[in-house]
Amino acid sequence: MLIGRGTFQVVDEEFDAFRSGEFISQKKDKFFSALSGKISEFMGVSACMFGKISVVLLASGKSSRMPLGNKLFLPLGGKKVIQWSLERLCSFDFFEVIVVLDREAEFLRETIGHYPLTIVENDSASLGMGRSIALGVTALSKNIERILICLADMPFISLDTYKKMAAYSISHKSVGIIRPEYKGRSGHPVLFSKKYKKCLQTLGNSLGAKSVIGNHKEDIEFVAVDDPYILFDIDTVENFQQAKKICLTQVN
Repeated sequence: MLIGRGTFQVVDEEFDAFRSGEFISQKKDKFFSALSGKISEFMGVSACMFGKISVVLLASGKSSRMPLGNKLFLPLGGKKVIQWSLERLCSFDFFEVIVVLDREAEFLRETIGHYPLTIVENDSASLGMGRSIALGVTALSKNIERILICLADMPFISLDTYKKMAAYSISHKSVGIIRPEYKGRSGHPVLFSKKYKKCLQTLGNSLGAKSVIGNHKEDIEFVAVDDPYILFDIDTVENFQQAKKICLTQVN
């Protein structure tokens, strides 16, 4: 089907050349590139529509409760656990994705090195999640608007959850902290306004961002989502066995 020039205001010259059949390869590529972009603007959903949201994916934990080895490197549905989280985040076209890895986890670096992301090494992973958050946030670009803190051991959070949180942040610009909620229970990820950047950069304990959240309860709002996996993470062998069953129902 041919889409007329009035629909997406395609450049007249390319449109007329296409209609007349006088189309060399270069013009053809130019026309369809422009047309594809207009269709994406009209029908697609992109994080760019929601402002500059940067992701910090925390992946430097020691997997202390997982006797099978590093939980993020465990095989799950034909890929590694960490790839489930990453592929969904990268497919949403966030402004940037920062992944914080333990300096010793070279095997994870090799697994995710081809994704469009920036890796930050944590040489003090024993200090806990707060240190990982501080390192990741410090590595972010200066002109961001929001910071999405994600956990790499939560592989099944849906794209729709990311979309709803991002959209809510646009319609509620004054809200500092946004959390997803499923049937009255709050989960992850957590979306912070850039005004909390300095607070997040000073963290250094095992409590992660709980202190920031706890000290600013008046600035938190919750977004209801139809996504039980905002509450599900992989810490134990039992969790991993459950995840193997869940992934059979997932399309990533």
